[in-house]
Parts: sequence; C-alpha cells; structure tokens
Amino acid sequence: MTAYKEALGRQSLREERRLAYVAFTRARHDLLLTGSHLSKTASKPRRPSRFLTELRRRDLLVPYADGWVDFDESRPNPLTALTQVGTWPLDAGQTETPGAQALGNGQSHDDGGADTDRAAALRRARQAAAAQVAAAMSEASPTELLTEPTPVRAASTSPGHEPEASDDTLRRWRLETDLLLAERARATSATPTVRLPEHLAATRLDDLRADRRRFALDLRRPLPPEPRAAGRLGTVFHDAVAQLLSARGTLFGLGRPGVPDNLDPQDRQRVERWLGTVENLALLDDYVLVDTEIDREITIGATTLRCRMDAVFRRLDGSGWLIVDWKTGRRQVPVDQLSVYVHAWAASQGVSAGSVRAAYVYVDYPGGRVDELAAAGLLSLDRIESALTPGLPSDEMTPLPPPEHPG
Repeated sequence: MTAYKEALGRQSLREERRLAYVAFTRARHDLLLTGSHLSKTASKPRRPSRFLTELRRRDLLVPYADGWVDFDESRPNPLTALTQVGTWPLDAGQTETPGAQALGNGQSHDDGGADTDRAAALRRARQAAAAQVAAAMSEASPTELLTEPTPVRAASTSPGHEPEASDDTLRRWRLETDLLLAERARATSATPTVRLPEHLAATRLDDLRADRRRFALDLRRPLPPEPRAAGRLGTVFHDAVAQLLSARGTLFGLGRPGVPDNLDPQDRQRVERWLGTVENLALLDDYVLVDTEIDREITIGATTLRCRMDAVFRRLDGSGWLIVDWKTGRRQVPVDQLSVYVHAWAASQGVSAGSVRAAYVYVDYPGGRVDELAAAGLLSLDRIESALTPGLPSDEMTPLPPPEHPG
C-alpha cells in the first residue's frame, strides 16, 4: 500500500507537470497564474502549486492586482455561511419573486408586486412556448418549421390584455427559435468541409475510401479511441514477437522471448499461443528477417503517407521481399490498403512493386490465418492518389483553400 501511494503521488506530479507545460507553452504574450486557498466550502486551505511557488521563489512573477495573498485564518470561507432555499419545479400558479433570496434568519427580500406579476407572466409564457415548440417538432420536419414557424404568444400580464406582436421578448424568442432550427437543419444536411492534412497514416486510407463523410468528421473532431484490454494485449504481443524475430537471422530454433510477468495466466497463455503460431508460420519459409517496426514515408500527390511496418523479410536468395502486419483480433480489414506499404518499401529499396509481397497474419486463428495481397488487388499509385484527391464528383469531402497567411 505504501508503494502504491507513492506511485500515485508520482503520477499526480507527472500529470500536474504536463498540465503546467501545456498552460505555459500555449500563452502567446502574457500568462496569468492564479490560485485559491479554499475550494468550494472547504475550511482547510490547500497548498499552492509547486510550480507557482517555484516561480515566486525565483522572482519570475510580476504581481497582478493584489498580488500574492497569504491565507487569513481569521476569515472563514464565505461560502460556508451562504444558504439558498428554493423548490423545483415551480407550480404554474406560484408567485416567483425575482431576486428573492433566503437568508440565514429566514428573511427574504421582495422587489415589489409589479415585478412579481411580470415574472409570473413570463414564466407562464415560457411554458406555453415550450409546449408549442414541442408540438410543432413532433408534427413537422425542420424545413417546415423554418418556412412556417409556429406562432408563439405570451400569456397576458393582466386579465383581458393580449401582448402586441412587437413585444421585445417575443421578437427575441422568435429569433432564437429560428436560429436554433436553422442550425439543426444545417447540421443534418450540410457536407462537412475540411482540409486534408499534408501527412496521413497509411492505415487511414481505408477509412477514407470506405466513408469519406465519416473520415471528414473524424478530422474535424478527433477523439481518442476507447481503451480496450485486447488492444493492450496486442501491444504486448507486438513487443514479444519483435524480440522473437530479432533473436536470430532465421525463424528456426528460436527461444521463447520474455513475456511480462504482470500478465494473468490466461493472457500469458494467449500471447504464447500467438507466438507459437508465428514460429510455425509456413508463409515465412525461405525468408530471413530484415527488421521490425520499420517506418517509411511515401508522398503521393500532395499527401505524405506514413507507414509503420510490423516486420519485413527478405527471401534467402535475395529475389524478393515480404511485409507482414500482425493482427491479434479476428476482425478482417481490406487487404488492398497494404498497397501503400508495398509502394513505400519498393521506393525505399529502388525495386519494382512486383517484387514485394505483403500480407496480414491473424495469429488468433488456429495455425494462423494469412490474408495476402494478390497482384490483382495491388492499388496503383494513380488510384491511391485519386482517393486522396478531394473535389471529385463522387467525393463527399471537399477541401478548404489553403490559408493566405501562416497560422
């Protein structure tokens, strides 16, 4: 438990340092550093950040406003004495007093009967407007709501009185409603517009070819993938198989590489089974390992594709090459995207693409499943460039013009 708490402390320090680095390096001209002694209703002060105190100790801070203020123990946290009382939801006929606030002794302030009546009328009007909008949305499409907006009327502020259509509140409601409906209609019908990055991972080519609209949305709002245990185990396997293949020049008589001790028995058994599949893979007969985890780039059109090859082998007689991409799952992916790897490796070695083989190896299948890129399935450079070139009639992703000024 002591070691665990120390590890948590080190992790917390690393995270605080990372956030401090981000904050410091994002400021263009001035950086305002602030801190609070108390948080919410706490009565015990917090220690200031070590990064703030270090800057102060080295006289690197310029005071702003009151500057550095020490904690005053004689002044309690004002939030601990603040009490607000209310009920929700409000009854439609209940009187609402704007600005009324319950105090510690039960007293309250009242700004006047006229304001009270108006607040109640506005509340009833909001409820009526919300009901009409909900009814209109359930009966009409967004386009119909835009072309023929449902009239919105406020409840009268006094018996027998109907507010005029020029009322500022009504005009604001109608304007906001039209803007919200227009925004929703545009979001559901507009084609996303992005600029294709100059550098792109080769594995994203399949995403681009499969669904250009989704690919564009991913570029606009990139989200990190959800962490999965299978992905972490796949990383362990990739490290282990790299050790396995690098142990000797050939695959015959290789010893078992080290598998992390922190794996549970079931995961360890799976990794060892996968490694056994690699050792007995007929695809690798007559081939010798060149290297693992090889990075290559190839520029096609205006885009540079980055390739990370799991393993590259060369035929014993020197007549050809073999690129292998390990897959620990069973979800199959299109094999033609390996074409980028083939062209990138062929260009780096100065050979023709026909002398380079490439295959996915799914090690979770009994004995391994090999999905090799056939010569007929090899995508030409022109086809890859056409997939990377937006603006074609069939494209759903349209590029933005380059900026006139850097940044």
